[in-house]
Amino acid sequence: MKGRTALIFLFLPLIAVITLFTFVGATVSLYRLPVTAIEITTPSQNGMIAVDLASYAYDLYITAKVYPAEAYNRNYTLTVDGLSGTNADNLVVESDGLVVPEGTGVFKITAVSSDGGFRDSVTVGVYSSATLSLSVTAIADDGKTRVLASDAATELPAGKTSFFAETYPAEVCPDVVWSVTPVEGQPEDSCRINAVTGEAQFCFPGKYAVGVSVSPAVSDISEKVFVVDILPRDGISVGGNVADCSLPVATGATHTDLYVYCDGEPVVLEKSAGIDKSETASLGDKRYRVSVGAAGGLAGESVTLSDGNGTVCTSFEESTADISARYRSDGKLLFKAGVGATLVAEGVSGDGVTPVFEAEGDVIVTDRGDGTCFVYAEQYGTGTVTLYAEEGGERRLLCSRQVVASAGYAALAFEASSDSFGMEDCLVLGGVNYDGNTLREGDVFLGLTAVADGEVTSASGEEIEVSVTGARGEAQGADGGVDLRVMGDGGAKITAVWKYAKAFYCEVYAELNAVFAASAVNVYDEAGLRAAMKSAVPVALHKDIMLGERLLDESGMPLAGASEKQDKALGTLPTSSDWTYYANPSVVRPDVFA
Repeated sequence: MKGRTALIFLFLPLIAVITLFTFVGATVSLYRLPVTAIEITTPSQNGMIAVDLASYAYDLYITAKVYPAEAYNRNYTLTVDGLSGTNADNLVVESDGLVVPEGTGVFKITAVSSDGGFRDSVTVGVYSSATLSLSVTAIADDGKTRVLASDAATELPAGKTSFFAETYPAEVCPDVVWSVTPVEGQPEDSCRINAVTGEAQFCFPGKYAVGVSVSPAVSDISEKVFVVDILPRDGISVGGNVADCSLPVATGATHTDLYVYCDGEPVVLEKSAGIDKSETASLGDKRYRVSVGAAGGLAGESVTLSDGNGTVCTSFEESTADISARYRSDGKLLFKAGVGATLVAEGVSGDGVTPVFEAEGDVIVTDRGDGTCFVYAEQYGTGTVTLYAEEGGERRLLCSRQVVASAGYAALAFEASSDSFGMEDCLVLGGVNYDGNTLREGDVFLGLTAVADGEVTSASGEEIEVSVTGARGEAQGADGGVDLRVMGDGGAKITAVWKYAKAFYCEVYAELNAVFAASAVNVYDEAGLRAAMKSAVPVALHKDIMLGERLLDESGMPLAGASEKQDKALGTLPTSSDWTYYANPSVVRPDVFA
């Protein structure tokens, strides 16, 4: 019996310890603090983070903080949604929060707490400051499209060919300049290409080097050369044309050279009355140069050549002086600020005639002396570029063109896209505002963020076009965003588009879904909230005025007076966009707007 008693006393301390820990554990479990909010802590500007694919070092991590600090379950997940048509698969967030972009676009990354489902979001605008890839295609006058290869010659028929450079991402809006050089001894002027439009003419068969320079671009594609093998056409061809054609000549031009390819020496079958000169020179290998002149001017004249088997009639038309550019819109020449663009003089030729460029306004030009210039501006602005013909020390005005240095938006996102609204993540916009004294109809301002020149900035109203679909409303671009007038009720979509996107061969826009409530008051502070409550009208909250997470401090202890404030004010709130307020199980969810 003594042995059994001793054994019992031996185990008593252990039993006491187990009992104590069980009691404490049960007590602790009773005080497991619930999550009341979550906040993304990765720095952003206006709710957006910009990522440059050309220089990204894979060092961006999305991190979040769960409130309160003593919450029992502080886990959360990160989800990715594509905005404004962006494929969400083009961005991956790894388990540690590392952002891995696989393409450009605008993405919404949302942190969701495991306890309570609280959310916070940030938008990521993925862009590139330099062209990353280049594809060149050619469309000859046979109507066929060919993709040029860098490791083999591409066969094309003689005559006209249009070259196109598809750059990625298009939002870089690079300066693209073309050149062409014979590589098999053909005359230098037997081929030509417009340096910015890519419109080319090949008069003789043989190989030619077509060059394209892209700026800004990564080093391996900034300068590319493609070899094209021009094939002869059946029968006689003039300038590569086997059918009757027209040839532009400068105002006052009195002579020109026609390059003819045929089996036998070409002869002049017919010529208009003004043609007083025609001389033929053999260049070998079925190639000929026919020099044609008209003392009174070539414009309006014509000449028909034959090799005995076929004929080609060439008419000479006076060309109109103009300035060509890669990017144009409504008659304006465009380029991206900070990038610049090459401009080309058209319709200016003749011995002793030199095209000269000058600029006024916010832009500057560098005349290259070869019929091209480079136009540039550091930031958004407008100006005029004027083209002159200089001959014998005198200048003659040819034309002027308005030039726009666009901000060149690479991404757009509404600031509200980085917020979470209500239980159904629904943004409510009202048609009434509180001006400090009275409630009256007015506009809602929606902040719009852009990525331009590698920085996150507020969008300019000068560069934005806005539309509203769905419920009735009107909107227009304003500095920093959009002014919206809510005029009806129901679901709506607000779309803001970079107005020059199509001219730069890209798509840059932002969309925002919302619910319009024309009679609701847009509330931004407690004063507006109280005014709306006093007038017993619906409310659309645009700011976090009394969030649930503010009811507890970092240690999880209630804030002084917080519950009384909530009971007094929020308890009578007819509508709210506050997720945490709804998620608090101790209050009744408002039944007007979610």
